[in-house]
This record gives sequence, structure tokens and C-alpha cells, in this order.
Amino acid sequence: MSVIDRAQAHRQSTRTPLSEMAAELNAGLGTTLVALLGNSNDRKQAIRWAEGASPRVPTEQRLRAAYEAWVLLAANESEAIARAWFIGTNPLLDDRSPVEVLRETENNTGRVLGAAAQFVALQ
Repeated sequence: MSVIDRAQAHRQSTRTPLSEMAAELNAGLGTTLVALLGNSNDRKQAIRWAEGASPRVPTEQRLRAAYEAWVLLAANESEAIARAWFIGTNPLLDDRSPVEVLRETENNTGRVLGAAAQFVALQ
């Protein structure tokens, strides 16, 4: 397992094509959660993103933030812990899950990424 910092996770999320990010998130979180992260109720949409479909800008921003958090958590912890972090409630997010916060709000990607970074820092 390689250890990375938030700046490295950010660079990776910026450089990685959206289709690759969606495919990795689908593999780690499942298509249902990835669709929810993208604010879609259709899990097939997550598959379409992995196949190259372009989402709207707010959806892409949420998916890139989710991927950045995923990379940070999976590299420093494990994929199982990263998945549990995404679906569990988080005291830094008002006891809501990161998936909920990313889905329901347009401008809270920073809060979610900060919560991920703090989780990794406390290991």
C-alpha cells in the first residue's frame, strides 16, 4: 500500500480522465453509490460515465471530489475502509455520510475532502 498526501490525491484526480475515475469508483464503491454521488437515481448512469459519457459540470465536480477522497483513503487505509468511510455517518459532516453531503449540496466538496484528509491524518 502506498501512502499519499492530499496534494498527490488532488493531482491524480485532476489528471485522471473521468471515465477512468468512474470505472475505479464503480469497482470500489459500486454503481449505485457512484450514481448517487453524481446525483443520479439510475445506477446505469455510473456505467455510462465509465464508458465515456460526459456529465454536467456540477456532476463532474462531485465525481472528481469523490475520486480524490477515494484515492486518499484507499492509498492510506484500504479500499474496504474507504468504502465504509463513504457510506458511514461522519461527525465532521453533521453526522451525515459523505455520499449524502456530495449528492445534496453543490458547494460542499471542500468539506468532504477536509473530512477525508482529517480521517487519514488521525490514523
